[in-house]
Amino acid sequence: MPTGKTIISRSIYVARLRRAFILRCHPDQFRQYDDTIRKQQSRVLQSLTERMTQADFKDYTSNLGRKGSYNNNQQSVVKYVLEKRDGSLLHRTLNLNASVETILQSLATALESSGAAKLSLPPSFASQSQNSAKIDGHDPLHWVKRQHSRNDNKSTRDSSENNYRESSSGIDDRYNVNSNRGRNLQKFLSSLTPTEIDERRTHRMDAIAAASVARRLFSFQSIDGVQLKWSSKSFAGLLSTLIRFYEEHQHKFH
Repeated sequence: MPTGKTIISRSIYVARLRRAFILRCHPDQFRQYDDTIRKQQSRVLQSLTERMTQADFKDYTSNLGRKGSYNNNQQSVVKYVLEKRDGSLLHRTLNLNASVETILQSLATALESSGAAKLSLPPSFASQSQNSAKIDGHDPLHWVKRQHSRNDNKSTRDSSENNYRESSSGIDDRYNVNSNRGRNLQKFLSSLTPTEIDERRTHRMDAIAAASVARRLFSFQSIDGVQLKWSSKSFAGLLSTLIRFYEEHQHKFH
């Protein structure tokens, strides 16, 4: 990854950092160690995922700039390990009650100490808020809503609504997963809630991490689930089942 002065958005930075952390911290990376470490790794990933769904994280990735606070008295500090390039373990702790910036800095420092590439930092709020101010009320879907409200698109949508109701084969293309007819991208994007966007991003990261683990375990050259046309959540579930299958029958693969 680039280490120069490339500017990336906060949401992309958080997604990349989370992905890199999952790949380095996933329990499947520590099969040669005892169950205690693997359970510890599972706990920190689950806790971090839950922490990233809180309001202050959403405000941060949405560039709202509000100084949100978070306080969870249940196990606020969690332990985890990362494997360094020389094979030794790097023991770290993560304070879940810390601010978003502190948590992200802690993860980035740990990854860099373990030998991972350094991620380009996101812009400060001062610089990014200037760009965000150009978008109505900091609404990331403003362009969708603006386009959706244009009158010259209304007739096109109405015509499309009537045309895709039934195809020549008698199939309603709105429910035909193998067809793009009748799908309104603007309507779909404007209907998504911030929670749904976060969930989709999480499922995508989980699928990427599971694919990396499965590819390594089975020595596959690559794993590509695009042609399956499954959701990231379903694909991650499929790969998790494949990983469990390996765990149960790994002696047959050697």
